[in-house]
Amino acid sequence: MINVTKTYLPDKEKYKRYVDEIYTNGWITNNGPLVKQLEKRLGEYLGVKNLILVSNGTAALEIAYRTLGLEGFAITTPFSFVATTSSLVTNGVLPIFADIDPKTFNIDPKNIEKLITPSTSAIVPVHIFGNACDVEAIDSIAKKHKLKVVYDAAHAFDVRYKEQSILNYGDISTLSFHATKLFHTIEGGALIVNDDDLVEKARYLINFGIKNAQEIPELGINAKMNEFEAAMGLCVLDDIEMIKNKCQTVQEKYEKELQGLVQFQHKNENSSQNYSYFPVVFESEDQLLKVLKALNEQDIFPRRYFYPSLDTLSYIEPKQCMSVSRDISTRILCLPIYAGLNEDEQAKIIKLIQINLKNTQLIILDKNASKLIENFVNEVDSDFSPKISSKVDIYIWSHKITENAINIAKINSDGEIDALLSFYANKEDESYISFLAVHPRVRGQKIAYTLLQKCIDYCTEIQFSCIKLQTSLSNQKMQTIYFTFEFIPQKILHDRGEDSSLFLIKKLGKETL
Repeated sequence: MINVTKTYLPDKEKYKRYVDEIYTNGWITNNGPLVKQLEKRLGEYLGVKNLILVSNGTAALEIAYRTLGLEGFAITTPFSFVATTSSLVTNGVLPIFADIDPKTFNIDPKNIEKLITPSTSAIVPVHIFGNACDVEAIDSIAKKHKLKVVYDAAHAFDVRYKEQSILNYGDISTLSFHATKLFHTIEGGALIVNDDDLVEKARYLINFGIKNAQEIPELGINAKMNEFEAAMGLCVLDDIEMIKNKCQTVQEKYEKELQGLVQFQHKNENSSQNYSYFPVVFESEDQLLKVLKALNEQDIFPRRYFYPSLDTLSYIEPKQCMSVSRDISTRILCLPIYAGLNEDEQAKIIKLIQINLKNTQLIILDKNASKLIENFVNEVDSDFSPKISSKVDIYIWSHKITENAINIAKINSDGEIDALLSFYANKEDESYISFLAVHPRVRGQKIAYTLLQKCIDYCTEIQFSCIKLQTSLSNQKMQTIYFTFEFIPQKILHDRGEDSSLFLIKKLGKETL
């Protein structure tokens, strides 16, 4: 059986020596010597100050919220493990979701500021899969509005941003040391408190709120790490570089073999990686389920991290619809990645994915595809108003775009076009999309989004300044797709009889307007 991850177990004799030490001194919990030793070593390794070990990652979040005195609303991401949201709710803070960036999967800073109200006390972003958030933009918004920032860094062990630990951003960052994590203490977690004045408070909050023998100034919880967990952490920390190196090898193999078949997470260019997760995004949920079934039948069990989107939780009020998070959550799958995954096991995973995604990738059609395009356009012509055939000869039109346009197509196993996007590239560093259509047999599978993203990526790569197009005002579905990719309405045209059309533009790398 191959699971999405496998707990790394260090040398048994090394762990036993720590256990013998515990038996000798009889100190099992309440800030024992191994906990103190691990806190010191982790702080030095990660390059942080004020690291406080706790019993688990959820407790770390709860202590962070209590330490900062959060109340009212907190703006957070809908795309994360449920504890990010549930820990807010259990501490009387209402989660307000800001949708994610479809490429990085992190909270999109552009969606945060418009949600801030006088009742907002904090922003709670997540470094999803260890991919650093746009910390500078988030911290700038927080300072402007005098908000606290708690970074859920459960995935971000040893991630660095611009040559320093990502954990040094915000007021507090939290880590999870669960057995499934890159670094683990069986169960466990940590807070990194960047305000020296709050350290004492955080420390007594993890011990029921007891400050000393005479004072219990705050409502706390029991969130202490025990000595056996600290012993495991000390052993794993000795091997962490080896663990990361092996996971890096696994990730690089996936990237090489699955390139073009699935969408990868877009990494923060200013940040390092820790190779602890490998998420891939499929064209559709149907495609994901097909691959998942094939893998499960061979005793391979990847995970749908993170599904469902947290804005769908029954206990969250008011109801909020995060369209990007909901879309990504239905199409994303984390593949097995861990230090013990061998080459044969990974090769088996890759082969099964490749077989089940055969003929599903997008291709740029060559100059001999006019008949293929003609057949496709004839099949979808009835969807257009007015019909293409009422304005031009489809045979002539198909030959024209084959010869002069760049045509991105989704080809099915029968060699037919399922979807087609045609665009022209002119000498003014601009591109014009002339045609985008999806066959009825594959509607609802997000193929139009995938085609459009491919077009944007292509035009960006060759350093075009913008993409232009026009679409019918009556075609609300297509307008939704274009607006998702931040195409800007420029003007309404009246060149289709009674049916007006909307002229849209998307800026790329260069300023043109």
